[in-house]
Amino acid sequence: MKTTCICLALGLTMTMVITSEAFIYGIETAPMGCCFNFLGTHINIPLSQIRSANRTNPKCPKPAIVATTVLDKDFCVKPTSKFGIRLVKRVIKA
Repeated sequence: MKTTCICLALGLTMTMVITSEAFIYGIETAPMGCCFNFLGTHINIPLSQIRSANRTNPKCPKPAIVATTVLDKDFCVKPTSKFGIRLVKRVIKA
């Protein structure tokens, strides 16, 4: 009797795990390359020191621009900041 109850409980538990929504859809995470920390508004880097700038993936929780300097340093900029607007106009040209 105990063995039957244990097997039944394990079977029900396994059924719940297999059919659970989390198992089917997976855990949603932010795509790679998303920004969570942004360059401060008081910091202004000359555009001549920016080698490239790209927008982050649209699936990221926060929109951002990843700028790379000539020294290969990456940093995140809010696209609505003054510096972000300058980057879009002059570097990204979008």
